[in-house]
Amino acid sequence: MRAADYALKQRTIIAPFDGVVGLTSIEPGDYVRAGDVVTTIDNLSALIVEFSVPQEEAAGVKLGQKVEAVLAGAGGGRLEGAVSAIDSRVDVASRTLKIEATFANHAGALLPGATYAVSTTNEGSPATSVPGLAVQWDRTGAYVWKIAKDGAAQRTGVIILQRRDEIALVDGDLAPGEVVIVEGADRVRPGMSFPQTSGVSTGASAARSAGAP
Repeated sequence: MRAADYALKQRTIIAPFDGVVGLTSIEPGDYVRAGDVVTTIDNLSALIVEFSVPQEEAAGVKLGQKVEAVLAGAGGGRLEGAVSAIDSRVDVASRTLKIEATFANHAGALLPGATYAVSTTNEGSPATSVPGLAVQWDRTGAYVWKIAKDGAAQRTGVIILQRRDEIALVDGDLAPGEVVIVEGADRVRPGMSFPQTSGVSTGASAARSAGAP
């Protein structure tokens, strides 16, 4: 009886954790040797996505940092996860750092083994934001029209650091709280006076610049 019980246990495969079993090519009567792949099992409660970042950006990645993923080649919605593990060294061949992010598998939206497009944003230095329409261009570069304390339109050169939706992060002689002309800025000329911040006679409207991370 003990020998039969032992033989039965030797022919029983127990999953190491709860999950969903995949397809198998094993048929009744097949001889299974140690190390043979019988099937796959996946814990679908969460998914770990592995990706790499360039070494120049490696120092900015932190544990718990927000990460977004979307199934590559599919038009599905974005999934939100967080960085759960960071490798200890940069790969010498690719000069990239391996990162792992964990995503909760809500409503079975994640597919194990699939390829995902992953994106994350490092926290940068504070910058001044203005509406995108406020930024004008000519052969010398980008600029905005800001209204000085005396109401005069003052051309101010800026460098665009980043565009986000309808907002532009800029660097230049522009401080948070200063008023810039948004609509009708292409009709503004040096010397024009704007004693008000909105409803001016030229048809231009203004907005206050703001600080943004």
